Amino acid sequence: MLKRLFTLLISLCFVAQSFSQDKEHLPRFSIRAYCAIPHVIGSQAFRESFLGVYDAGINFNLRLFSNFTLGVGYQNVLFNQTSFFKYKGLDTRLQVHDGVLRIGYDKSTGPKSFISISLSSGYGDNQYTAVKAAKDSLNGKYPTFFNSAFIRPEFSANFLVEDNFAFGVHVAYNMSLAAYDPRLNCFDTYAKLNFDQWRNRSNMGWISFGFGFYYGAKKKKA
Repeated sequence: MLKRLFTLLISLCFVAQSFSQDKEHLPRFSIRAYCAIPHVIGSQAFRESFLGVYDAGINFNLRLFSNFTLGVGYQNVLFNQTSFFKYKGLDTRLQVHDGVLRIGYDKSTGPKSFISISLSSGYGDNQYTAVKAAKDSLNGKYPTFFNSAFIRPEFSANFLVEDNFAFGVHVAYNMSLAAYDPRLNCFDTYAKLNFDQWRNRSNMGWISFGFGFYYGAKKKKA
């Protein structure tokens, strides 16, 4: 994972350097939001346990220099159990709440379009809901929540419908720094043999595809 992250950071540096001559600037302050569907990758045990429902977030950004921006925000992600566990009478979900720090770069690609690349990181709370063990005596043995940090490279292609408002396509790769633990949601009490076979060496992660929104605050004319 660290090797992939290092490669990604180097690639983003080269891309940003190639864009450094762009002199067209968007408004200094902007609000950006997205709504996407996450596709679980990484740990096989996590893939066999959950399906992505939605991945949504909002952040508030300030242009520092050139077209580089720095922002803070919040993201919320929901996962639902797979049919494998639904057929066992469960309705367990994983709810993710994260605080976000975002570093981004905007590049104009035309009079009415621009692309954005960014790297976000943060820390948050991950909560399993409707947790139920196979035996009542096993309920409450482990906590149903955990905290974790994450790293999230993002890309969006945006199309301006007004000078300061745009919508577009949003793609992100969320790399959690936490490993999946089926004891916290009691899934291991239903499928211990399966978890013994499913690979669980990789951390939790997902790729999200969806739509993004941009609003830039314009200065009031005198």
